[in-house]
Order: sequence, then C-alpha cells, then structure tokens
Amino acid sequence: MRQQDALKNTRDEELNIEGLYRNMHAAVNAGAQRLAANERKSNQAAAATARSMQEDVRFKKQRMMQHKAEIPADEYFAFATSRPGCWDDEEFTRDYLKRNPHLKSNS
Repeated sequence: MRQQDALKNTRDEELNIEGLYRNMHAAVNAGAQRLAANERKSNQAAAATARSMQEDVRFKKQRMMQHKAEIPADEYFAFATSRPGCWDDEEFTRDYLKRNPHLKSNS
C-alpha cells in the first residue's frame, strides 16, 4: 500500500501511476493507428492489383477462350453451312447447349 501511495503521490510524470497509464495508453493508440494505416495501405494495394487483373486483356482473353462444350464436327458444319454465323451468336450457343447438355464441359 505504501508503495502505491508513494507512486500516486510522486510528482514526476514518468513514475506516478496516472502518468504511466497515460504514456502506455498513448503508445498503444499510436501503435493501433499505425497498424490501421498499414492495413489500409495493403488493402488499397490489393484492390488496385485486383482491378488491374480484371482490366488485363490476357484475363479477358482467357475467359473468352474457355472450353465450353464438345460439339461433333458434323453438327458444327451442318449448322455453320445452313445458318452462317450462328456459332458466334451467344443466344444460339446457349440454346444449343440447353438442348444438348451432354455436350457441355465441366469447366
């Protein structure tokens, strides 16, 4: 008890309990703010990287060139000659794969 009373009554800011508490509180707050700032910077960098990957032409090409189905050659050329440009039509390919689900790939 005497030591606690002595520490409370000490005039030196570094030694009394209130001063120690204030200093520790300030140090913890400063560390938390630095940590939050570093986390914010890393999140912003990760978001910028993700945006650049979405805008990257290579990734768009990869999405476009994905394997969607295995269409037999005779059917492909029959439709291509009877309806030119039908395989470029997204609605036609969607309808074709809906009617022939066994030709869809799993990827």
